[in-house]
Order: sequence, then C-alpha cells, then structure tokens
Amino acid sequence: MRECSTIADIISKYERASGQKINYSKSEVVFSKKREDVLTSLFSEEEVNLVLEILLSKRMPDDQMYWWPSRSGEYTVRSGYWLGMGQTVNVEKQVVLGTGEGLWKVVWGLRVPPKLTHFIWRACTGMLAVKLNFYRRYYCSSSMCEFCETEKEIEIHALFKCLWMRSLWIASGFDEIMVEAPCSSFREWLIWALHRLDKADWGRFLALLWAIWSIRNSRIFEDDLGNPEVVVMVFSRMVAYYQGYAVAGLVGGSTRVRAVVGSNA
Repeated sequence: MRECSTIADIISKYERASGQKINYSKSEVVFSKKREDVLTSLFSEEEVNLVLEILLSKRMPDDQMYWWPSRSGEYTVRSGYWLGMGQTVNVEKQVVLGTGEGLWKVVWGLRVPPKLTHFIWRACTGMLAVKLNFYRRYYCSSSMCEFCETEKEIEIHALFKCLWMRSLWIASGFDEIMVEAPCSSFREWLIWALHRLDKADWGRFLALLWAIWSIRNSRIFEDDLGNPEVVVMVFSRMVAYYQGYAVAGLVGGSTRVRAVVGSNA
C-alpha cells in the first residue's frame, strides 16, 4: 500500500507540473515529455539551468526541509529577521558556497574602530540605508541618487561612482587605482581594491569610504554638506590614531576615537 501511495503522489505532482492528466485505464504510465521540456514550460531559462545543476543522491533518501540562512538548517527568529532586512539571492549564494571568507578575516582582523568594520560589513551584505533598499520597502517613490540623479543609489554608487564624491577620490590618490575596478557589487569591488592596495593604505582607504557615507548622511538628513575635505581628514586621522593605540595596546585609545566620530558615523 505504501508503494502505491508513493506512485499516486508522484503522478499527482506530475499532473500539476505538466498540466497533463494521466489515463489510469492504461496498464502502464509513460511520461511523454522530457524533464527539460517540463521545466522549460514552467520556469525561465536561468531557473531551468539552476534546477538541472542540482545533484541527486544515488541513495535516494527522503527529502528534508532545510532553512539555508541558519547553520543548523532550522528556522530561527534571528535568521528570519536577517532575511527580511533585505538580503538578496546573491547573499544566499555567498552563505551557501562560503565565498569571500578571506575578506571577512581581513575586515574583522583590521585594527580600526569597530564602527568602521561594522560599516564595511553592512555595505558588503547590502544592509546600508541606500535609496534602493528604501525603494524596495516602499519607503520612497524613486531609487535614484539624490546627489547626481544619474543612477540608482546602491552601495557602489553612493560610496564610489557618485559624481558628487569624485573630487574626494581624486584628492585621495586612490582614483587612478580604482578606475578599472569591477562595479558589479560593493563586495567584489572591495575585494578587488584590497588585493591591489598596500596594506599600509587599507586603513586610509576604508576611512575614506566611511567619511563619504557620513558626508552623504549629513547632507540628506541634516542638510549640511560642510567641508567634505575636512571630514575626510578627520576620519583618516581618527583611524590612524586608533591603529596607533591598538599597536601600543592602549585600551584608552578606543575611547578617544569614539569621541571624534560624532553622531553621523
């Protein structure tokens, strides 16, 4: 009886997927369509390729429910909240495939203010409050950059490509190095940059990104652009001071640095 129920369940699923009704009066059932044909009629070409790449076990074990955002495979409120905060399919692939582990070791191992490492982590995982994320949540009617109004405001645009920030990049000396950097995502862009910059420049490079984000926030939320060059100088010195305190093993260094950051960090 169990085998019959299994066959009936398979036939039912096939009927729903293919749109064909099975004639039970026949002595045997023959699936007339190839698997690729059935998938093509239901999904896009990209989705069909992803389905066909799934490796099936030769042992044919029973299927199990697995929640990919958590390591245990079980749903948790924390993982559900993390996913609901705007994670994308690209982030899912990073978690499953384990790519970019070297980047996280570098970022979390840097002797820079914790707020800076957290800022970089948020930028790499699509958690920054850029307009595209607000647009996806229906908080605003447009995803275009408020500064240059030429492109959608995503992380890579807000921190590097925006025309309003080009003068800061040119003045920093990093512009010539980054002109050929990939712009598919901020994460890939950052990996590309760290591979080509001297380690001695990593702190100043990340401080520039942090300063640009602070400048944009001040302009949008406080209507105060201030002096961008001075802001970049302050953030660069702050990171340099923190690194000096960290090398010396002085706990008080982090306290002094936090006092400089201010509310826009």
